[in-house]
Amino acid sequence: MAAITALLVYADFVSERPGVYLLPVMTVFAILSAGEMVRLGSGQARRPPRVGIYLGTTLVVISNFVPHLVPELSGGGSSGAMAWPLATLAVAILFVSLVEILNFENAEKVSANLCFGVFAIAYVAGLGSFIAQLRYLDSSRWGTLAVISLFFIVKMSDIGAYIVGRLLGRHKLAPRVSPGKTIEGLVGGLAFAAVSAWVTFAVVGPQWLGTPTTSPWWKIMSYGVLLALVGVLGDLNVSLLKRAANLKDSSVWLPGFGGVLDLIDSLLAAAPVAYLLLAFEWIVPAGSAS
Repeated sequence: MAAITALLVYADFVSERPGVYLLPVMTVFAILSAGEMVRLGSGQARRPPRVGIYLGTTLVVISNFVPHLVPELSGGGSSGAMAWPLATLAVAILFVSLVEILNFENAEKVSANLCFGVFAIAYVAGLGSFIAQLRYLDSSRWGTLAVISLFFIVKMSDIGAYIVGRLLGRHKLAPRVSPGKTIEGLVGGLAFAAVSAWVTFAVVGPQWLGTPTTSPWWKIMSYGVLLALVGVLGDLNVSLLKRAANLKDSSVWLPGFGGVLDLIDSLLAAAPVAYLLLAFEWIVPAGSAS
């Protein structure tokens, strides 16, 4: 999976149309994640609007790429990078309401269905939109590095937390939600994330992508720590949903990983933080006007 991801990142990097390879990958993950959210939200007479969640999630993710891959639809004036996904998210919310109106039978679970439907779309597609937006930050090279930084830092943080937690873990982090996580594992994950951030921007960027940065080391490493912290929250969010649904895994088709949401939960949570920090130039490429 890591090799396939690296290959797709490289293919997207050398492509004359940035995002053309990222689009189908994110679309597939959006559809699979939407199905898992429907599974997690079903039960106790609840029936989340399946069609609304599937369609809304997919369209919001795709909308991020529309103005970049179809320049004629990029708009102008005050329309910003997030205009398309925000507008599509608004339409998706209304569509979820329409689905509930058309399928209305009794009032007992309508509010729960509506709330979960909107939450599912916002969580998967809303947060996921920031992964797509990272690709279009500044130049194509810097956008590629931004996406690499998110995936590499968050996943290395997961690996560090697992290793340190297994070796040294004694104190539970959130025993009622995720009994396997420990405070020692969290600290280990933060350390791995800080080092991974330095490797990303001090080694991968300058040597492989030709995007050096003049930002100080403490900014680079704090970027990694912040992504790791929020990534843990994303992981706990999905664990909470599984506890509520009385399920061990969000799906059964990916043995050993628990499901697509278990693979991307920390990425979804960390993506907005990565985007905001890089968009507001916490870390900047060398030669930037700022």
